[in-house]
Amino acid sequence: MEEVFADTKYQIKSKKTKNKDGEYVSSQAAMVLIDHKTGNVLATVGGLGEKTAFGLNRATQSVRQTGSAMKPLAVLAPGIDSGIITAATVFDDVPTSFGSYKPKNSGRVYKGLLTTRYAIESSQNIPMVKGLQMIGIERSINFLKSVGITTLDDEKDTKLPLALGGLTHGISPLEMAGAYAAIANDGVYITPTYYTKVEDSDGNVILKAKQETRTVMSSAAAYVVKEVLTQPVKAGTATNCKISNMSVAAKTGTTDEGNDRWLCGFTPYYTAAAWFGYDQPETVRYSGNPAAHIWAAVMKPIHSTLESKYFSNTRPNGVVSVKVCRDSGLIPTEACTHDQRGDRTYTEYFVKGTEPKETCSCHVMVDICEDTGLLANEYCTNRVTKVFITRPNADTDLSWQSARDKDYMLTIKEMCTKHKQTIIEEPIVPPEKPTEPDEPENPDKPDEPNKPNEPENPDEPDKPENPDEPGDNKITNSTDTAG
Repeated sequence: MEEVFADTKYQIKSKKTKNKDGEYVSSQAAMVLIDHKTGNVLATVGGLGEKTAFGLNRATQSVRQTGSAMKPLAVLAPGIDSGIITAATVFDDVPTSFGSYKPKNSGRVYKGLLTTRYAIESSQNIPMVKGLQMIGIERSINFLKSVGITTLDDEKDTKLPLALGGLTHGISPLEMAGAYAAIANDGVYITPTYYTKVEDSDGNVILKAKQETRTVMSSAAAYVVKEVLTQPVKAGTATNCKISNMSVAAKTGTTDEGNDRWLCGFTPYYTAAAWFGYDQPETVRYSGNPAAHIWAAVMKPIHSTLESKYFSNTRPNGVVSVKVCRDSGLIPTEACTHDQRGDRTYTEYFVKGTEPKETCSCHVMVDICEDTGLLANEYCTNRVTKVFITRPNADTDLSWQSARDKDYMLTIKEMCTKHKQTIIEEPIVPPEKPTEPDEPENPDKPDEPNKPNEPENPDEPDKPENPDEPGDNKITNSTDTAG
């Protein structure tokens, strides 16, 4: 450690502060290395360059603003231990005002929907302030005190800037190392000590270290925090702290104006906290994070001869792993795997009982008419299925329009009206002309109707032979009378 702190590349001249000889002072640094299983402080360096007797030991005597190195202690650990947040709780990383407090992200970059893990990866500020709101400032303060932080102001530090390390006084590297060591030690805090006992020449113990040991969080919660803190090392702000064949958990910290730079982290073997800055705060001008470079330069050689170890080797029974959607933190659907950015699912760790039970409602699959760019209707034949993300109240709260994921939001509301039902009209066939009756042979003179046959003359009766004379039957007068 001394060799690293003697390297002149870390000694950067101030641009505004001079010493009593009129020379610009140099930057400074401090580091504490702890065996978190015993609480023993293995090494401490309190300054860069040549050491002087009775000089200021910045590792133990200087308190500085912690920046984002405070996030795991003020938000992550108490939030996950209480079950109020999980590693997959989703925060919308968009410009947000908390009353008069208006924090901003580094570089004014807002990434939109993020789980806790990915908010820690790139050290986004807005999600952590929202997280502190969720768990409550009192819970956060109580946890910080339980892991050995002694420099909090009970009145002035009980505000939301606490989430980002905005403190009245600050914290020493020794106390930061001790606090991180509690996470590394499966949730058990042990007071850091430089000795175990002091004996006289006769072997009598004349001084013995007074170490407190207390459980500050469950081993399951501590394990989840460990796994989340591997993310900055894998792909975030602390990638230079990777150690071959070894799990590494770490968090960087940078204060306003870049005056203080931190790297606090641990392996399965040791915990260390490094600070870099100036005794009189001013902007640190260095390519990258010098505290992270010092941390890596010390820790990598120490571990080079140690057996490979991974946090997963000591995963407690109270931890479960579940595949989740990184935009909703919920159980993924098919749509989550077909996001326009690729598969949005990953495996996350949870304290058993806090894992998600609901399926993702953030991703939706819709058909788009490629001719109009609108929602396809049933008559659009040139269509493509796309996956979009959605947000509650997106029509009224437009803050998402400043986020990087805005291009994947479903903003199309109108249905295609270009394509409609096709009606096939049958051709109109004129009716057939009725067939005219055959014309008579003499069309101008109709045939006369046949006259009925005249009856034949009936036979006349035979005439009497003497038509004028009566026959014998002619009646005559008679004289006979009746009696």
